[in-house]
Amino acid sequence: MLKSKFSFLALILLGIVLIAGCTKESEITSPLSNSDKEIIKQIIENDDLIATSDVSLNDGTYLPPDFDFGSLSKEIYPLRWGRVVKKVTREYEYEQVNDTLVVVTVIRTVESDLKIAGTYTQGQTTPDTVVTKPLKEVFKRKVQVVKRESADGAKRWRIWAVSLVQGGTENSNIVIKKIALTLPNGNVVEVTDPLNQFYRPGFLGHREGVPAFNPSQPVKVSVTVQSATPDTDIVSMTFGVDRFGFHRARKLFRLVSQDGTEEVYEANIKVHLHRGSFNAMIHAISRESLFDDSAPVSVSVWGVPYVVF
Repeated sequence: MLKSKFSFLALILLGIVLIAGCTKESEITSPLSNSDKEIIKQIIENDDLIATSDVSLNDGTYLPPDFDFGSLSKEIYPLRWGRVVKKVTREYEYEQVNDTLVVVTVIRTVESDLKIAGTYTQGQTTPDTVVTKPLKEVFKRKVQVVKRESADGAKRWRIWAVSLVQGGTENSNIVIKKIALTLPNGNVVEVTDPLNQFYRPGFLGHREGVPAFNPSQPVKVSVTVQSATPDTDIVSMTFGVDRFGFHRARKLFRLVSQDGTEEVYEANIKVHLHRGSFNAMIHAISRESLFDDSAPVSVSVWGVPYVVF
């Protein structure tokens, strides 16, 4: 079951207070060395909970026909689409809070081709053309790293908490404003500030704060977006992808309400059977990005870490 928003936020805030309270920011005695930065970088890159967000972004080709997209409308022209990642550039910004706590902002610039398999014939269900558009996105995630004493008595860096992923195209005309998860018992967890909402990782089965589900559990996901145009946009979610790119699934959301430039989309998701650490990547893409073969791409993406027991 997904844990309460308030319980894990309280846990993270308490942990930060306890860690930061030992050493004031003005009393840093050992500036972060290049060696420490490299160690922290490797820890972040090797963490499954973080690594699966990168893999989830690369569709490898435009999506195959058995993906669960449903139907957008009768006059649909794009039939399948997806990113083909060509280049990923990583940057790390280190904020040393004190001698035992560092907040790392991981910035990934992803250059891709957006492949759109579609048709210029209204009502046709078989693609007869593939449109390729350049796509450049920047994604950010914050990672809290702490130095703790290990079983052998040595102090080593370890991941304390991770934020959600937030990114998309520069000056996008569509922006995700909120996501909400509704559980079978009616509890709702909302996210409105992805880079400042942290989840406490750990070993599988002992994750404090990371959204946790049972296999086959039903979850309703709601996404609120702000759009620059009155057209119906496209919101979907990629999930279930492990660090090797297997088990990729995608679900199309349906528009349930619209008030001016604010749109709300919903989808009912059934949690997959394979267990482990994952990132659910929610994509909001403007209608013209897919329906206009010459318009630039506008997309907003949030990534939510979760675990399946």
